Formats: sequence, C-alpha cells, structure tokens
Amino acid sequence: PITDGPNEHGFDYFFGIPASMNYGVLTFIENTHVMEPPSQWTHKKQVPEHNTFRFMPPYDDERQSSGDIEIAPGFRDDICLKVCTERTVEYIASHAETAKAGQPFFIYLALNSPHLPHCAAPEFVGKSKVDAYGDFMLETDYRIGQLLTALDEHGLTQNSLVFMSSDNGPETGYAERFR
Repeated sequence: PITDGPNEHGFDYFFGIPASMNYGVLTFIENTHVMEPPSQWTHKKQVPEHNTFRFMPPYDDERQSSGDIEIAPGFRDDICLKVCTERTVEYIASHAETAKAGQPFFIYLALNSPHLPHCAAPEFVGKSKVDAYGDFMLETDYRIGQLLTALDEHGLTQNSLVFMSSDNGPETGYAERFR
C-alpha cells in the first residue's frame, strides 16, 4: 500500500502516477495501491523530430545507468492522460447515483501535463501544428472535456466544483523552438 497519499488527505478516489514523469517511478496507482509493480528500467529517449524525450519501450530488465527510472512493464508515457481520465470518468459513472442521493465524492485527478515529457497519445500527435508541447496541451484540453462531459451526462454538473491548476506554471523551454 501507498501511504500519505490523496486518500489519507480526504479524497475518495485517486488514479494517477507517483510523481512527475521526469523522475521517480513510473507506474499507475489507484487509491493506495500500485496497479502493476515496476520491475524494469528505462531512461530518457530523445525524440529529435518532436524536440522532446520520452519514456517508451523497449525497457531493460537490469539498470543500465544511475539515471535510469523504474517502470512497470505495461506503462507507457503516451497513454497516461488517457488512462487517468478514463478511470476517473468510470468512477464518476459508478458513483453518480449515490452522489445525487446525498453522498458526494471528492476526486483527485492529477494529470501529468504540463510536465515533461511532452507525450501526447498517438491520436493527438501532430494535431496542434506547434510541436509536441502543443499536442500535449491539446490532449489535456480534450481530457478535461471528457471529465466535464461525464459530470454533465450523469447530472452532476450543477452541484460539482472542478478546480484545475498547475503546480509550477507553464513549461519554460518552448520559446527557443519557435525562433
């Protein structure tokens, strides 16, 4: 079990990752449990055509360098926004009736954007026409839209509060890409 996470601080549901993807351990956590234990290793893999790096297969069975990061075999950086949002939308659907009956829920959805790596899902790559960061933000907008749509579809919008913030502001390395 994971301790001192969102559930111990008042949230009813959390699905996400342990920290920013550019350091730490890469796996999904639901509430207080790791979904798939990290058993492999990876490192930053440069993607010059997108002017960014990624954590993508193939992964190594043994640590290759001190900069390697532990990773769950099924984890992919480019599906993180999608998976976290879909699990949260599923939670909303499964708890909508009890919420309308007077038992509200409190969800913590911590999207990995705008942090590095900028790794949009395949269906968003190239869609923004402004590099990987633009694609990543385009997907972020789409995922927030899915969350808001779920609240609408289940009749919860009227009595819901949605807060969206960024812990340390926007990405700062984009300016040199557009000179």
